[in-house]
Amino acid sequence: MGNAILLRVLAAVLLLAPTACRAQGAGEGEGRPAATDAAALPGRLEALRARLARAEAQPPGTHAQARRVNLPLARLHLEKAERFLASRWGGEQQAAKALDQAAEVLALLSAGKEALAGATGLVERAYVSPADGSVQPYWIYVPKGSAPQGGWPVLVYLHGYVSDTSKINPWLPGGDFFAVAEEKRFLVALPHGRSNTDFEGIGEQDVLTVIAETKRHYPVNADRFFLSGPSMGGYGVYVIGLHYPHLFAGLAPMCGRSVPYVVETRWPDDLPPFKRLAVAANVPLALVENAKNLPIFLQQGERDYLIDPNHSRTLAARWQQLGYAIQYDEWPGHSHYIYWEDRSHAAIYDWAKSRRRNAAPRTVVYTTYTPKYGRAYWITIQRLREWGKPARVEAHIGDGNRVTVKATNVAGYSLTLPAGLADAARPLVVVTNGKAETHAGGKPGVPLAVALEKPPAGLWKSASRCGPVREVFLSPFLLVPGTRGDAATTRRLAGWAKRWAEEWHAYCEGMPPTRRDTEVTAAEMKTHNLVLFGDRQSNALLARVADRLPVELTPTGYRLGTKTTRADGLGLLMTYPNPLAPERLLCVYSGEFWGDGLDVNHKFDLVPDFIFFRNELDTRDPSRTPTAICAGFFDSRWQLAEALTWQE
Repeated sequence: MGNAILLRVLAAVLLLAPTACRAQGAGEGEGRPAATDAAALPGRLEALRARLARAEAQPPGTHAQARRVNLPLARLHLEKAERFLASRWGGEQQAAKALDQAAEVLALLSAGKEALAGATGLVERAYVSPADGSVQPYWIYVPKGSAPQGGWPVLVYLHGYVSDTSKINPWLPGGDFFAVAEEKRFLVALPHGRSNTDFEGIGEQDVLTVIAETKRHYPVNADRFFLSGPSMGGYGVYVIGLHYPHLFAGLAPMCGRSVPYVVETRWPDDLPPFKRLAVAANVPLALVENAKNLPIFLQQGERDYLIDPNHSRTLAARWQQLGYAIQYDEWPGHSHYIYWEDRSHAAIYDWAKSRRRNAAPRTVVYTTYTPKYGRAYWITIQRLREWGKPARVEAHIGDGNRVTVKATNVAGYSLTLPAGLADAARPLVVVTNGKAETHAGGKPGVPLAVALEKPPAGLWKSASRCGPVREVFLSPFLLVPGTRGDAATTRRLAGWAKRWAEEWHAYCEGMPPTRRDTEVTAAEMKTHNLVLFGDRQSNALLARVADRLPVELTPTGYRLGTKTTRADGLGLLMTYPNPLAPERLLCVYSGEFWGDGLDVNHKFDLVPDFIFFRNELDTRDPSRTPTAICAGFFDSRWQLAEALTWQE
């Protein structure tokens, strides 16, 4: 079923000619293109697919490092070839080139050789997403010559919004951008970000994966990673940098928003509480304190007509008030496109040249709305006391193996203390909100858990299982349409799964697998989140768990706990731990398909843990969400809570 969907999606893809602002695509090379036998290309594609399948079937230990590099890259080249061939504009030459590249990569693998070994300049690499199994590209610019002592400094550069960016037509900076990197002796990592994701969710995951891949494949200095980018990429710099401040030596955003795009005109007071909370974890303005140990170089055009300069000015002023290391440069008379000027990037490299990450600060300040983003340096917030309110820690390592923590809305945290600041083998005094406890010495690098409340015996929201709905799609997941209903219902639910897959592909260029409700195995439930389409009457898996879910769409209305409210014409979108595999999540689509009027790249931005809705647009909301009838979040123990439930 998944392959058929993929072919239909690929057949609809349009090949758009690269614009002047794009660099030559990675791997395109120079020189006269070879003559192309267009009629032979589909057969060659199938032959190379078979060759790839044989290579993937080899024992994992065979040429392990070459397999890690070459197999995803070969898959990427074959996918690009297929998409070029599906283009209505004709892409035979590009398809032939992609097939040549795939053949070369597979030949190297057969010889046990790693593709791109020792390559300099701009190279395209790939990895396989753990979430949907798709192959995703990224680009690395490697300066000529040997890495400096200690390893390359790295600029991770996030692109702005480009409506037609894709795997076969990626936005990459122009040649002068890389000439500056060469001159300044910086390696540059360029994530695709899964297209236009605002670098939230699956886009953020892409960036983190690219950082890990860069560390794996190149001699880099982990204390000299800098995160930069303009416009949408500038917002991504804030979001990722403030979620993970311990990863970076500094942030260098340009012209980015201080609040998410989907709520920019309504933040914060002109939003229903559930929408405000749905985006709270990704609001840079709410996370400014997280940059306590993270220098920032912020550039902004004075006459920016795309993104209000007050976004940058407000953030800079807030960091200045806090006494943080912020350098704010506003370009007089310039518009949004200061990043088209080479000197904007040269200034970043010059600013970054002498900076190193503070990997073990004595004082850490960190705010979060979810345990998913719980770690900063050596302290990790494990559990929140009240869902819907920010959790905050201010922690300090003093002399005498003494740690002082001020914690707000925190039910539990852990400490992994740096060797240079504390002796893990000696007793440790931990003072939390004025209460001192002495803990026996442990092993270096082993976290010390501090419980401020007794851990719950049942379900609780953890880093890997916390909601809202969009979190379901960041771990391996399956689309599961129901087959228990009549023929018309079964066709409709199969259509929902097909539509969901197509929208996901349009959003982030992946294609998740699909299983019928009768095909999902117990083993798959333990390793995958499930997106269930239907209700207890039409989906066999939902029939097994519906009585154990706190909310449900019923034939006469909707149920919250044991209370049923009469209503008709509703849909339900929700997430909850799978009662049959509690470490995994369910996502349920019942009644109506979610979000007819929403853009595919903002489909889940404002969705809480559960929402009963009518499909007519909410006229009060410019983001074109469906009209909510009842919506909300489960509390920290995955239970319904009146304070977290909103009803019309």
